[in-house]
Amino acid sequence: MMRSRGWAAGLAVGLAVGFAAGRWSATAPSVPVPRITAGHAPVSDDWTVVRVIDGDTLVVRSVAGEEHVRLRAVNTPERGQSGFEEATEVLRGLARAGAAARLEYEKPGVPERDRYGRILAYVVIGGVNTSVEVARSGWSEYETRYGPSRFDVQMQEAEREARGANRGVWAGR
Repeated sequence: MMRSRGWAAGLAVGLAVGFAAGRWSATAPSVPVPRITAGHAPVSDDWTVVRVIDGDTLVVRSVAGEEHVRLRAVNTPERGQSGFEEATEVLRGLARAGAAARLEYEKPGVPERDRYGRILAYVVIGGVNTSVEVARSGWSEYETRYGPSRFDVQMQEAEREARGANRGVWAGR
């Protein structure tokens, strides 16, 4: 009887210390998010494109392993929808397998994940922001449901250009 009380008390103290130290949180995401500590760059430059999944998702690799990345500020047609193949080909043209990539986050230095565990980021390849170029291709509207992008001006200009040229989802509108 004494042992079980001691164990329970030890567990309670351990949990309290863990929460107080910020190691655990009742609202912590179920999927771990890479930590970037003070002094590290707000972007991650050590990624290589592995493959494109669709018009707004790709797989990248670092020394830590492979990650799925969901492009920020765009939302392309899904499989089975009109424009899926075209949007996917646009991203394949921008993010060729083996290309060096940099991930930039909405809040510099603060990586986030979506409910599917994908890293949410702007993928920059050869100085080109792939989210901006997917919007410029016309296969995505500038997605603002979560607020404006830190690349708001470029995203607005890209969408305006695609609309004006009747490209992609804007054709026939």
